[in-house]
Amino acid sequence: LNISGANTGLTAAITIDADNTASLDNFKGHGTGNVSQSGMLIICGASTGALTNNITFGGSSAILNLDNAQGAVSGTLSGTASLNITGGSDISLTGANASLAGSINIGAASKATAQESNNIGSTSIDIASTGEFVMNATGSSLWTLTNDITGAGQLTKQGAGNVLIDKANLRTGGTAVTAGKLQLGHIDGLGSGDVSVAAAGALDILDRAIGTFN
Repeated sequence: LNISGANTGLTAAITIDADNTASLDNFKGHGTGNVSQSGMLIICGASTGALTNNITFGGSSAILNLDNAQGAVSGTLSGTASLNITGGSDISLTGANASLAGSINIGAASKATAQESNNIGSTSIDIASTGEFVMNATGSSLWTLTNDITGAGQLTKQGAGNVLIDKANLRTGGTAVTAGKLQLGHIDGLGSGDVSVAAAGALDILDRAIGTFN
């Protein structure tokens, strides 16, 4: 099913069953109603605005593809799904997604930004080469990043808040600390990539991070 344009007056609930696909070119293509999704939702070419629908995913067959899209996902995402951010997309995850599981896959030349752990739930995060995941920690509370992070892409710490990585991550991409503090409770928390720290940022390797940081 292909839907073109916005349907801002639509408030009905939407169901996408397994083995079915809905394709939108506007974040408001499904209006504002709740979505129950076991199949695939593709949003391609949306250039502004936000996906505000609350989406309940129904398992491993549930896929949300954001391709060549610029904007935010502000609705509540829950359940298990693959969230794919591809095609040069720049997406801010701003919803209360504590119950979201599965994976967030950031493709080449694409970027995903989150402000707190609540935005990404318990998902694993894979960052392809030239992709980027931004931790824009702006709050006063410590963000403890427990998600598995893999891939050859960039991990960026922004914002004045603090982020703690307390576990090993098997990633080869670089890390940039542009603002605030990034704390490591495990010596392999950033993987094996290069690390850069700007004047407004700080990298704090805690005493419990035993080993050689290189």
